[in-house]
Amino acid sequence: MATITLSPSAPFPSEVISLDKWSSLSTFCSEWFYKPDMTAIKVILIAIAAQFDPHSEPIWIFLNGPSGSGKTAIGINPMMGLPNITSVDSLTIHTFLSGYIGSANAGLLKQIGPSGTILFPDFTTFLSLREENRRELASQLRRIFDGKLDMKNGAKTGDSWEGKITIIAAVTPIIERYWGLLREMGDRFLQVRWPRLHGPSVAAASRRHQGREKFIANGLLTRTTDFFTSPRINYNSIPDVNDIQGDQLAALSELVCYLRAQVSREATGNREIRDIPQIEQTGRVGKGLPAIVRYSALIMRRDHIIDDDMAIAKRVAIDCLPHTRSSIITAIPPDDSIGAVDLMKLTNINESTLRWNMDELEALGVIIKDTGGVETSYRMSAHIREMWKIAFPGV
Repeated sequence: MATITLSPSAPFPSEVISLDKWSSLSTFCSEWFYKPDMTAIKVILIAIAAQFDPHSEPIWIFLNGPSGSGKTAIGINPMMGLPNITSVDSLTIHTFLSGYIGSANAGLLKQIGPSGTILFPDFTTFLSLREENRRELASQLRRIFDGKLDMKNGAKTGDSWEGKITIIAAVTPIIERYWGLLREMGDRFLQVRWPRLHGPSVAAASRRHQGREKFIANGLLTRTTDFFTSPRINYNSIPDVNDIQGDQLAALSELVCYLRAQVSREATGNREIRDIPQIEQTGRVGKGLPAIVRYSALIMRRDHIIDDDMAIAKRVAIDCLPHTRSSIITAIPPDDSIGAVDLMKLTNINESTLRWNMDELEALGVIIKDTGGVETSYRMSAHIREMWKIAFPGV
């Protein structure tokens, strides 16, 4: 057998193999899909990897993209060859537990057991449920994330489950219209946005799929499985963030909590701001983003965290924000103000939409509005500017 000699800075053999297999998966995706979002795919694999670490909280991911963008074909279906994966097409208040002890149809969690990953190819069907059922499911999801779900039927004790479940759910942007309800689950879910690409180019790539669908699906499945399972992931040596990386991730968490907060408005009339929420604490986001970084290094079989891992966490943090807000905040220079006209041009947002969002961001303490000049201008508040410069140094 050949001996592999490593210099102090050389990668471990498993890292070389992992890079080669990731390259194989990336190349195959690029051959059959137009500009596939390999970072989004990696986020899904990161979440699945975290499920197998008994010392980690789960990482829950919304995969948010327009219908037909390929998020199911590339992001969900290829994961079906990985261990302990369950795909669910529909959702009711009895999906997870039926509520009856000993029932022949006890519910999904009883079938999965104490550990598993659930994939939802179309979680947007959740929105078709009646409001009271959506709220009940939101409550169930919070308890599942925390590791325990008990169901009751009236005064009687019902079925129960304990364990760890990861959920990866494909959704469309319409879910953001229900941001209030989403917010009730939002501190459990992180999000990655699957972008809409150039339509004619996507259509041209799709035409090449005709008659080759099974070949492409099998190719994605085998390459994804091969990357994830071989070589074996070493959960006894999960790299940790250093102090500088930790400061960046803490600042990112603070930005997410401020920028995704929901402002309550009057239901009628001019829809004036009625209530300013208390900003959520950074606890869960502050765990989730470092977990993204650590398991990103782990699935690449590295013993240390690099800038590529940090870039994934930054991508997820920005993707967790409502789309319009993320467009606005990334267009405002941290060390300067920007006029409303320039901001509308940069973000492609009309005047009324900009004003609506800036009023909310001002109420949340994210931006400061200046109406003393020729035109209205905006700048980051001192706290957000400080967090931004820590989270995105040099940008």
